[in-house]
Amino acid sequence: MFRDICYRMAWFFTVVWGASWLGAVHDLGDSLATFRPIWLAAALICAGLAWPIRRRGAAIVAMLGTVGFGVTAMTWGVGLPGLQVQAQGAPSFRLYQNNLFFAQSDHSLTLANIAALSPDVITFQEVSQNKRSLLEELRADYPHQAFCRYGAVGAVMVLSRLPATDTKPLCLYPMGLVALQVETPGGPVWVVSVHAKWPYPFNDPAQVDYMETALAKLEGEIVMAGDFNMVAGTYRLRRLARAAGVTRMGPWVPTFRLPSGPEWWRYPIQIDHVFTTMDAKVRRAPDSGSDHVPLVADLW
Repeated sequence: MFRDICYRMAWFFTVVWGASWLGAVHDLGDSLATFRPIWLAAALICAGLAWPIRRRGAAIVAMLGTVGFGVTAMTWGVGLPGLQVQAQGAPSFRLYQNNLFFAQSDHSLTLANIAALSPDVITFQEVSQNKRSLLEELRADYPHQAFCRYGAVGAVMVLSRLPATDTKPLCLYPMGLVALQVETPGGPVWVVSVHAKWPYPFNDPAQVDYMETALAKLEGEIVMAGDFNMVAGTYRLRRLARAAGVTRMGPWVPTFRLPSGPEWWRYPIQIDHVFTTMDAKVRRAPDSGSDHVPLVADLW
């Protein structure tokens, strides 16, 4: 009886993993995608327990689970260098990306990061009221700023020490997107900061629709960074990338952990990403005290 239940559960978890690729059919697919390794691990464990009575079926589940792990790893870039250029010479400019965590009031680590990395442009999310002191500290070095309110957790922002072009910044209120075009040594580049909602059942279907329309109107080079609340390979993320004509860059970097609790218990995922039309190298930046891990990208 127990092994028979395990066999059925093995197939159930395998089907759930398959459903995680159906975000185009229903937003639930993108939510399930967040936990693809868990669905596969559960399927393999159940298949192992069911092996003595259902060897053929358990073997099929084990084969599918093994292939599934490979597909998931390739989609997320786990253990891989990721898509990034092997560029020569100095980069055109550097970007620093960080969700500041709306409740955080100590910004010393963020300021230390920025001082050490010396980015030319910065993308922030969750710029809440208690971030005023941080913004004042940065204003002298990053005088060109675009700010767009977004819900209770705080605004999205782009800050730049590179001069802004004459093109009007884009604020997609209240959809969590702001864009500022800056003049880099290689020419004008749109710098986009994004804060998307979690997938189903917390998502707002209109948000991605509005973002998609706005991104499609941006002309020229683009770098888009932010807290997308989606793992790589999800349908909603592909929609945004396709609309902007950008490609996700860099290896898999766990930028957030679920849920709260001891570190060993928390499940690592990457929901903060950098996309661009340019050549880029993306890596993890030192911790900033936020609940999100910052990223730094050099662009050519």
